[in-house]
Amino acid sequence: MWRRDRRRVLGGAVALLAGVAWARAAPLRVAPLQFRLAGGGVARVLAEVADTPRARRLGLMFRRSLPRGRGLLLWWPAPHMAVIWMQNMRFALDLVFIDAAGRVARIFHHVPPVAGPLYSAGRPVRAVLELAAGEARRLGLHEGARVNLETLSSGRRR
Repeated sequence: MWRRDRRRVLGGAVALLAGVAWARAAPLRVAPLQFRLAGGGVARVLAEVADTPRARRLGLMFRRSLPRGRGLLLWWPAPHMAVIWMQNMRFALDLVFIDAAGRVARIFHHVPPVAGPLYSAGRPVRAVLELAAGEARRLGLHEGARVNLETLSSGRRR
């Protein structure tokens, strides 16, 4: 019995360390995003750009927080049926789905850090901006707001 429990604990520790090592990827490039809001307002977010399959899979897993005005942009070079889950998350998020035309297609507010539910815009999108919970409302983001994603196409690719 003790050996089996010891193996489980050791296996869990190895898996945890592997997850932490996997999470320590090279720094992502950072891009300023500017959303044009209804009524002529502007919202600015400084976003890390996850533009590789590995970076998108990792997302914000294992991070403890996300500063105000900062986000993680999961970006695909072509429209994609993005599905987001909260695996290994430690804090709640706002999920902002952005279509190929640069319009906010859908926003999920205060998504809890619970594995299980899946979140999607229900149609192909070009990007998903992950923000700390409450940031989308604080910034005034809304469905239909516009952002230029074309500058990301010419950015550094890894």
